[in-house]
Amino acid sequence: MELLKKLYSIHSKSNKEEKMLEFLVEWLFKKLPENAQVEMDKKGNLYVTKGESDTYPCVVAHVDQVQTLHSDDFEAVETNDIIFGWSRKNKRKEGLGADDKNGVWVALKCLLKFDAIKAAFFVGEEIGCIGSSSADMDFFKDCRFVLQCDRKGYDDLITEASCCELCSKEFIQAVNANWFGYSEAHGMMTDVMTLKENGLEVSCVNISCGYYEPHTDDEFTIKDDLLNCLYFVEHIIETCTDVYPHTYVYKPYSYSYNNSKYNGYGYGGYGGYGGYNNSKTKKIGFVSNGQAETPTQNTTTKISGKTQEKTVDANARTFEDDFIDYGDDDDSWVNQMSESYLSEELRDELYDVVFSLLNDCPSASCDMVYSALKSTYTTLSWDDARAVYYEVKYDMKKCLTCY
Repeated sequence: MELLKKLYSIHSKSNKEEKMLEFLVEWLFKKLPENAQVEMDKKGNLYVTKGESDTYPCVVAHVDQVQTLHSDDFEAVETNDIIFGWSRKNKRKEGLGADDKNGVWVALKCLLKFDAIKAAFFVGEEIGCIGSSSADMDFFKDCRFVLQCDRKGYDDLITEASCCELCSKEFIQAVNANWFGYSEAHGMMTDVMTLKENGLEVSCVNISCGYYEPHTDDEFTIKDDLLNCLYFVEHIIETCTDVYPHTYVYKPYSYSYNNSKYNGYGYGGYGGYGGYNNSKTKKIGFVSNGQAETPTQNTTTKISGKTQEKTVDANARTFEDDFIDYGDDDDSWVNQMSESYLSEELRDELYDVVFSLLNDCPSASCDMVYSALKSTYTTLSWDDARAVYYEVKYDMKKCLTCY
């Protein structure tokens, strides 16, 4: 775990990944054979090719992290079961950046083990997949499949992300995920999804890699879960020796809620609170007695045109008092819920998708959600996406106050 703890010790906030990239370049040239190819593009993305083969397995990861706290005496504390970040001087936890340094670690371990393999390390994933959006797609033309380990928890095999189908049924069957305790799940924006949208023609998946409480300073890694991820990835590389073709497929979230990963009860998973209706034609809010509100009659008007309960709550306080950061510092959340010219049907469809994204990743910023939506709803404006984003935030906040 020394390599992993070294990765944790390097603070690599988005747009400030230089130290991490320098470490990776030095490590790659030191550990890989002389004939290995290591290249960097103008964005700072690293591309690694080891060995000669007609086709390659490929593992990708992103090098940036969200957390801002990283003291001079930061230490990755390893216990029997977990690793967490700590500053003795400040007596506080500090985020590891395990999202996605765990994925970087898996990629490096695979580069050491296998004779013929490719890997890519992307910058700026946390601020909208900036690096992978500009990836050199020729690098992936001789890949059999692409794996990314950038998912919290221990048992998710992400085969669909933000309305994008990522892989073929043949690939899902071939990896034998259940042997390692994994099962299919839905995810949101990450680099492999962006690669698919850029024209990646082979199957790809995103895999849980043992980190928890991502994007916070309470983040920690369960070592056994990370090791299980590594063993799963090694198994795929060793056994899936065919090419697994797959082309981009748009698959709306609204048609995917029957997946076992969704309980159908809305935010937090409690049937008595916020009985979420996943219909594309209407939405149901949350009230304190656990009953569904009357569907909003006009979802395109300003906040004053919404239900009286919302107006009262809006005047009472803002989310900034006790909710998460929205990514917009200049305006209050009330101002974000501005007038929109979307049709009611489209707005409700977007509501469904955004609800799913935030249910899966509550800390996602408006920028991240807009980037995910923009890939499918190409004409969607920032203002319209922002209005839907904060409407969903509002309903989720109401659900949380029910407990």
